[in-house]
Amino acid sequence: MEARHRELAWLWIGERGRVTDSGLRQMLERRGVKAGVEHVRAHRFRHAAADAYLKRGGSDVNLEARMGWRSPTMIRRYAAANRLQRANDEHRRLAPGERV
Repeated sequence: MEARHRELAWLWIGERGRVTDSGLRQMLERRGVKAGVEHVRAHRFRHAAADAYLKRGGSDVNLEARMGWRSPTMIRRYAAANRLQRANDEHRRLAPGERV
């Protein structure tokens, strides 16, 4: 990409300037197909980031702040997929009976 668009304040910049939401969606889909990954969507990255953060022991409150969410509802939505696995992992790590 040429430096001609360097003055733009946008994170995603393409050949013709700012990349739109639609353009970003199309790019992710094309890259996903090329990589052999189906249904690549931007929100999948947020789901994965939330899950990884919580799995490593991050707090709900700090995750909410870092992601820019205004309520815990979003944490439940984005982190629901692997909630039981995280709970089981935490239980194995913390439950007294598991360390006997």
